[in-house]
Amino acid sequence: MTDMAGTQAGTTAASSTTDDELIGLLVPPPRPRWQTVCIAVAFVAALAGVVLASESGAIVPRVHAELSQWGPNGRAFTVVFRVRNDSWTQTQVHAVDASQPMFGAVRVLTRLPQTLEPHSTLEVTVRFDSFNCEGSVDGRSSGIRVRVRDPFGLTLTRRVKIETHDAAQGDWPAYVTADACAAKRG
Repeated sequence: MTDMAGTQAGTTAASSTTDDELIGLLVPPPRPRWQTVCIAVAFVAALAGVVLASESGAIVPRVHAELSQWGPNGRAFTVVFRVRNDSWTQTQVHAVDASQPMFGAVRVLTRLPQTLEPHSTLEVTVRFDSFNCEGSVDGRSSGIRVRVRDPFGLTLTRRVKIETHDAAQGDWPAYVTADACAAKRG
């Protein structure tokens, strides 16, 4: 017969060595405390750097827009937006899309692309050739789209809500459409 005790004892010794080697591979040896502190500080500093860079507009440009002026221009109606670069770095404005469901034949008259330095403003003039005076205004679509390029060459389109200084104006598409239709009738 076979010696069961000897066979089992040999297997246990070999298996114990293999387990110790496996644990040694999976669990790193203990580090000195100063190394652990340095790694934790480096991780927190890297995380803070990423948060600061994204909030500053260095990675994704931060632009805002406001309605500056509007009025009839011959048979068309022009609207001037002020696009402001709120980033810490320069950004290029490549395109502005102010199309809305109630506007027809939208054309940007300002020559683009233009570079905006940090905290500077660009006036963008947009011409609308026709309006849907009978349609309703969708208040959810009151923003414009601005295509920008960051300092690293990444181009992206930002949807920018239009800021107005007069709360009585409501959403700018409704206000501009009402003025354009009144000018057309009058």
